[in-house]
Parts: sequence; C-alpha cells; structure tokens
Amino acid sequence: MKRASISQAKVIEALRKSLGERTHEAEALIAEGRLDYAVAALTSAIFLKPNEAELYRRRAELYVQMCDFKSAYLNYKRVISLSPNDAKSKHRMAGICYVRGKLLLNDEDFHTAEKAFAEAEKLSPTTMEYKMGSVHVMVRKNLLKSALLALNEILSHNQDFIEARLVRAKILIDSREILRAQSDLDIVDKIEADHPQLLRIRESLKNTANALRLEASANLMHGLYNKSLS
Repeated sequence: MKRASISQAKVIEALRKSLGERTHEAEALIAEGRLDYAVAALTSAIFLKPNEAELYRRRAELYVQMCDFKSAYLNYKRVISLSPNDAKSKHRMAGICYVRGKLLLNDEDFHTAEKAFAEAEKLSPTTMEYKMGSVHVMVRKNLLKSALLALNEILSHNQDFIEARLVRAKILIDSREILRAQSDLDIVDKIEADHPQLLRIRESLKNTANALRLEASANLMHGLYNKSLS
C-alpha cells in the first residue's frame, strides 16, 4: 500500500509538470505567432486537466485570432459550463453569437439568425447593440410594424441609442412619416453630428419629402383641372 501511494504521488507530480510544460510551450508558440501549434499544446494540456476553465478560455481566444469562430464558441461554452459566473467569457461568446447572427442574416437564414441574436442578448443583456439583432431580422422580413414596436421599447430604456434612432428613422421615411423621422434625426444630430449614416439618411428624408410635395402638387392640379371641367 505504501509503495502504491508513492507511485500515485509521482504520477500526480509528473502530470503537474507535464501540464506546466504544455502551457509554457503554448505561451511561447503564441509569442512566435504559431497559433495552430499553440492550440495543439493547449489541447494536450486540456487532456491532462479537462476541467480547467482557464485552458478552454485561452484556447477560445486563440481560435478568435484564427477566425475560427465556431471552435471559439464551443470553447467559451465549455468555459461557462465550468465557470458560470465568468462575465468576460459570456460577453465574448455573446459577441461571437451576434457576428454569427449578422452573417446568417446576410444569407437570409432568418430563423437561425434570430436564435443567434437571442443567445447574444441572453449572454450579455446590458449590451444595447445585441438588442437590435431581432429588429434587423424584422426589417429584412418586412415586418415594419413589429420592428417599430421593438424600437420604441428599446428607446424607452435608452433614448440616446443612436443605432435604434437611425433604424427607426429609415422605417418612418419608408412609411412616409416625415416629421417623426425628422425628430429622430435631429436627436442623433445633437448626440453625434458627424455620424457616418446621418447625412445619407437625411438625404433620403429630403428626397422623400420632395417626392411627397410633388405628388401633393400633382394631385392638387389634377383636382383643380377636373373641377374646371365640371
């Protein structure tokens, strides 16, 4: 029994030494820019200590640098399962979910995009940008009334949220609600006058307003002409 306990202690010590060697090797490889080899070293370390959250977190960060977001997502998911209160990892995982949602939205996979945006918001509920994901899906699906309701709710909690103001202004312009759209743009102008989208949306507002004036003038002239014939 004594001989067995000594043998077990030696094995544990050897594993600790091997784990330290693997993690130091990974850091050295990262410094050299050999990220794929660093991932392999961390994977060896994880094999030796599979419930160490920090190892998965470090590997997730490497996957992000390598633009392997699917692997990064899976590693952050493992981190959170081992360390549920790790707010930093939750925030980073939320960012990956949001980027994935935008890519899916571009591919018009609305259902999966919605799920990715919802996960991002759940992981980081205080990040205002993530609340806009479902709104963008609604806009792409032409559910403009639902989008306006969602935007109104978002702005009731943060009136200075520029992205929500601009998206709502664009919807209102398309709906020909010029005065309400102008109000949103004026608020954005006070917050960030040089916002890159502001000038373009103002130009859209101006063009729509001019078109409405021309349409109103044409209708008036048409009405007067018909009246003159009666």
